[in-house]
Amino acid sequence: MMTKPTLTEHRSPWVVFTSPADSWLTSETAALVQRNGLVLRLDGREMRDPASVFRTFARELSFLGDFGHNWDALVDCLHNWHGPGQGNQDLAILIEHADDLLKSDFLGLFVSVLAPGLSRNCWSRVR
Repeated sequence: MMTKPTLTEHRSPWVVFTSPADSWLTSETAALVQRNGLVLRLDGREMRDPASVFRTFARELSFLGDFGHNWDALVDCLHNWHGPGQGNQDLAILIEHADDLLKSDFLGLFVSVLAPGLSRNCWSRVR
């Protein structure tokens, strides 16, 4: 039996697809923030191709200047994230307006990068 996803426990699933109207999302982000967690919102409309995915993540997560702007570098930066909270806060990354991503030819790769690239204190939620 699959357990219900959560933003406040360190367990999978690491990537969850949901809608903005999902009451689960509202309650889980509130619970995460209440526990001093951080919620970052990325705009999926900016992520039309891999290069724009890398730019968006680099900007919004404050990746260091040596970020390589490729899938391997994204895995590394998510795993060793040094942005706001410096890894001392749990993090949920919400990708809003993600409908276009669902049709992209790189979605499978993007999701596979997100899952192993996330450290024990970083989750990604696509909505």
